[in-house]
Amino acid sequence: MLKKIGKTAGYIGQIERGLSYPSYPVLLQLIETLELDVQSLFCTSTLEESAKLKQEYAQLYSKLSKKQQQLALGMLKLISRCDF
Repeated sequence: MLKKIGKTAGYIGQIERGLSYPSYPVLLQLIETLELDVQSLFCTSTLEESAKLKQEYAQLYSKLSKKQQQLALGMLKLISRCDF
């Protein structure tokens, strides 16, 4: 897997521990390589989980540059139009 996405085990470990966040292209590579369902990454089943995620997203969003915020909003708009 590491060779396919061109990243080190250390970098993947940082992502897993929440110490680093993958770029959009790396995220797409991880999703494809791990054969993940995008819905499982972005959808929650309870209101409590949804509220917690909203808080986490807000914290992450506040740390982004204006350009990154625009890109993130664009991705969320695309996801929200998907029929899962």
